[in-house]
Amino acid sequence: MSPTANATVYIDYDNTGNPDDYEVLDVDYLHSTMIRDTTDHDMSGALIFATEKGSGVDGPAVSFASAWGQDPAVSRDDQHLSLDLGTTVIPFDKIAGTKKGPGKAVPGETLEFVISIENFGQTEVSFVHGRCPQSPRS
Repeated sequence: MSPTANATVYIDYDNTGNPDDYEVLDVDYLHSTMIRDTTDHDMSGALIFATEKGSGVDGPAVSFASAWGQDPAVSRDDQHLSLDLGTTVIPFDKIAGTKKGPGKAVPGETLEFVISIENFGQTEVSFVHGRCPQSPRS
């Protein structure tokens, strides 16, 4: 991978979503850096993103060029651990929502709910629409 600006790169090899699991690298503008999971040799589903260097995990995003494939330096005909035939690397949207409110309603009572939407993806999400699947009588 090679960032388009000085960047801090965050790598979650197993995509747990837990920031404590991130490997963190500072990578300079257009510097080429190889990323490899040395624990299980499986990059399937890995989450990799970059922010402006030193700005933290929630800092402004930095674009980067990447290629995903077999590492010829460690791949031999008899070694299957590095055999990755490649895939497309694209940005993604991933949002999740939660709703908190009272479990039961009393006639005449005003009900208040808190609906939270969180963006776990690496692209901006706007115009999020929600719908409550419950009927008015439930």
